[in-house]
Amino acid sequence: MTCRVEWEAGEEPLVCVSCGHVLDGDPDEDPNGNAGEPQCGECARSANFVVMDYADGELDDEIDR
Repeated sequence: MTCRVEWEAGEEPLVCVSCGHVLDGDPDEDPNGNAGEPQCGECARSANFVVMDYADGELDDEIDR
């Protein structure tokens, strides 16, 4: 489910620095996530997955427990 965010008249919406999509209220998005730049929820989830995959000891596209 995607939430809709309303902007004030004349205000530019935040766009993801990685993919260019407008931040729309996704609970995983981070307006200050990528070196202080906005990051959408999908890019944040993808980055977190890579970090968790690497942290389990092997970068193999699987999160081992």
